[in-house]
Amino acid sequence: MNGLILIDKPSGLTSHDVVAQARKILKIKDIGHCGTLDPMATGLLVLSIGEGTKISQIVTDGDKTYQGQIQLGIQTDTLDITGQVVTESPINHDFEFIKNVAQNLTGPMHVAVPKYSAMKVDGQRLYDKARNETEDFTPPSKEMNFYDISCYQDENKQIEFQLSCSKGSFVRSWVDLLGQKLGGACTLKSLRRIKSGSLSLEKAVTLEQLKIDQDKGLLASLEAQFAKPLAVVVEGEPSRAQMAGLGDYYIPLSLALPEWKPLSVAQQDLRLIQNGQISHSLKAHLIRLYQPTNLNQKFQVKVLHGLTGDLVALIELEVGKGFYLKRVFKPQSLTLE
Repeated sequence: MNGLILIDKPSGLTSHDVVAQARKILKIKDIGHCGTLDPMATGLLVLSIGEGTKISQIVTDGDKTYQGQIQLGIQTDTLDITGQVVTESPINHDFEFIKNVAQNLTGPMHVAVPKYSAMKVDGQRLYDKARNETEDFTPPSKEMNFYDISCYQDENKQIEFQLSCSKGSFVRSWVDLLGQKLGGACTLKSLRRIKSGSLSLEKAVTLEQLKIDQDKGLLASLEAQFAKPLAVVVEGEPSRAQMAGLGDYYIPLSLALPEWKPLSVAQQDLRLIQNGQISHSLKAHLIRLYQPTNLNQKFQVKVLHGLTGDLVALIELEVGKGFYLKRVFKPQSLTLE
């Protein structure tokens, strides 16, 4: 298996715990994850499998969307409900005022990183420094970008929110900053990731269901489906995962990175790419096909095997560097001969 698996992570597990369980279920060692979720958080955790680990950083770099709940009136040392209360400061505003402040707390901003986080400073993770009770320190600030913020109340008058943010942004820090803006204190009560780049929680599967599908042999059936050449996928036809009896939580490399421009290539170019080269004719074809003019914008192409549709390579265009191979993948279905 080479691709991505979308997991709905439960609360209480670390991202590493999920990877460890997936390795045990699938009996595959080469598994990683794309973007850490705190143990208390739930929702979309993208696992990379086999050759899919080569695109882990690209997937991680995408923006994320979260839903969550806010606890008014307290601040904890971890900035979420799992920590020890360090400040009690009530917020004496009605919901409409809170909503207006929250929805305007948007855009790029420098915000303090939570003390209890995995960010490294001078080679040491902040949560290790925070757990050292003899050491007091001020956490660093970094630029975070929050946007598309909405705020609402549920039937129990609990304040809930949804927002999107850039890679490396801490929602806990945003909630803490909201408390400061309101003249009191807030902490994060719950958090659920619903999107990572173009990937959605709607297609994710639980670890329990993953094990059921594995025990039924459905994942082996899926691998057999991907071993068959398939040059063209017609819109409306079932995916290979569906043909194998699965949902769409497994994403093969060929269908990952939908924002990258697809390009099918023939045998000679495939051989050169496998040797780390891009032919002059392929470069000329890329220019004719996509006409890149604004070199300040990302120009990203995913190269597909002309016969099988497998992902073979990723190509980018950079000022002063020209076209270059960002990643090269081992052919999955057929050899290049």
